[in-house]
Amino acid sequence: MAAHPSKSPSDTMFFLTYTPRADAGALGYEDWLRTVDNPFFNAVPGIVRYENWKIHANKNGVQSFTYFDLMYIEGEAAIEKIWGNPAVAAFVEEWSEQWGRDPRAVDQQVNYHIVLCKELAGQRFDVRSEWAIFLPYVRAHDAAARGYEAYVRDVDNPFFNSDEVPELTTSSNWWRTSDIVGTEWWTDFDLMFVDGPDGVEQLLGNPRAAGFAASWAASWGHRPAEGMPANFEAAICELVASPDKL
Repeated sequence: MAAHPSKSPSDTMFFLTYTPRADAGALGYEDWLRTVDNPFFNAVPGIVRYENWKIHANKNGVQSFTYFDLMYIEGEAAIEKIWGNPAVAAFVEEWSEQWGRDPRAVDQQVNYHIVLCKELAGQRFDVRSEWAIFLPYVRAHDAAARGYEAYVRDVDNPFFNSDEVPELTTSSNWWRTSDIVGTEWWTDFDLMFVDGPDGVEQLLGNPRAAGFAASWAASWGHRPAEGMPANFEAAICELVASPDKL
C-alpha cells in the first residue's frame, strides 16, 4: 500500500467540542444549528466547510462532550481571518449567552473547547456520510522518532481506505497541533465515515480490521501491553447539520 492524495475538504481543521446547557434540547438547539449556526459559519471567509455532529453513543470510554463541530479552514493563514472577524466574535459570544452552561464565565473553556488539528492522511474518496466513528487516542511518546507519520500515510490510512475494510465509507487521520480554548486528552484522532449507527460493531466484526487495530495498539499505542481497549476510545457520531444537510 502507499499514500494517496487526500479528498478531505482541507488539511487544517478547528475541532470544537462542547455540551450545551441542560435545556438546550427542549429549546430547539439542533434546529438552531441547522437554520442559524451552520449557514453562518459556512459563509465566513476562510472556512472551507463546517459541520455539526453529536455523540450518538459512546462505545469505548465516555467523551467529555456531547456535540462537536468540524471547521475545515483554508490553512493556518486563515486563522486570523476567521477569529479576527468581528461578526464571528459576536456570534460566539451570543452562542455562549444562549446555549452555554456558564455564559458569564471569564474562562470560556467551561462552555467549549477549540483545538487546531492538521491532517496526517486524508480520506481517499470524495464522499461523506451522516454517521462517523470518532476514534481518539494517545500515540506512544517515541512514535514520531520511529516514523509514525510515514506509517500513517503509507500503511494505516491506505488500509482503512481499501477494499479490505468495506465497513468504512472513507477515513482520515488527524493530529492535535495546538490548543486554542481548553484542551483535549488525546494527541490524535481518526475520523471514519460509516453507513449507520452500528458502524463500530461492523468495523470490529471484520477480522482484518480488528487484527490491524490490535497490531497498531501493540506498536504505537501509549499502553502497548494492554491491548486495544486501553489505547483507543470510540464513539459513534451522527451528523446534525452541514452544507448538504440543513
